[in-house]
Amino acid sequence: MELSSFQLKAIEDFKPDIGVLINITEAHLDYHKTMDDYVSSKLNITKHQSQDDVLIYNADDDIIKDGIKQSEAQLTPFSVSGLNQHGLYVSEGTIYERQDPIVKREDIALPGDHNLENVLVGIAIAKRFAISNQKIKSVLKTFTGVKHRLQYVDTINDRQIFNDSKATNIQATLKAINAFNQPIVLIAGGLDRGVEFDELIQSFKNVKGCIAYGQSADKMCEAAIRQDFHSIYKVDNLQKATNKAYEISERGDIILFSPACASWDQFKSFEERGDMFIQLVHKLY
Repeated sequence: MELSSFQLKAIEDFKPDIGVLINITEAHLDYHKTMDDYVSSKLNITKHQSQDDVLIYNADDDIIKDGIKQSEAQLTPFSVSGLNQHGLYVSEGTIYERQDPIVKREDIALPGDHNLENVLVGIAIAKRFAISNQKIKSVLKTFTGVKHRLQYVDTINDRQIFNDSKATNIQATLKAINAFNQPIVLIAGGLDRGVEFDELIQSFKNVKGCIAYGQSADKMCEAAIRQDFHSIYKVDNLQKATNKAYEISERGDIILFSPACASWDQFKSFEERGDMFIQLVHKLY
């Protein structure tokens, strides 16, 4: 069960047998007002845990490492960087549990380092239920992801198209961008939460073009001007954005829908937004 910071802020008795903290980066401050409130809300996942429970946590995240010091749960770390080898970690292209090799990175179907964090969490949970390495490896070779989370949609005229509608903040979109080495045409935009997009534009090393739509489109275009990025196009809605992205793309490109914004300016949810994008992609034929 995935819980938001909004839900965790209000818990009274919730106590998971196995809790997971993958990362904590600045987000949702329009609701929480301060970073301290956001962090404390996220850390509530372990608030009522006891020594009979388990907390799986990202040992590469300093905020999490500092915040879980008061947890009474059994702690299981994971590390993409390989710095913490007491739990799940990656070293020289292989995932290990302590000293036990489980699967090579090249055999995992999901793209991107952010998905590698999710893979480590999945393995840690599976191990708690005594799932064998063979079964874990078999799943990781074939599982290509869930809907709206860097979901592969289609390949049209040698353009691979991905739906990452769940990316409702800048950090999530940065992770999606970094999942690819190919040139990217990015579709982004949505609810204006008062954030600036300079950090996003600064990371456009392999983004050849950006289509901005929705309430935040003007702010994205202004950030692009400040960062001297000129291949940005403003449109009114997702339909026009999808068509424009395909129009300016070339063979071998990635068309990536990763909004960096919430959906509520034009959609009821990120799911509705992602479903609309998938429908629009299928109309490109």
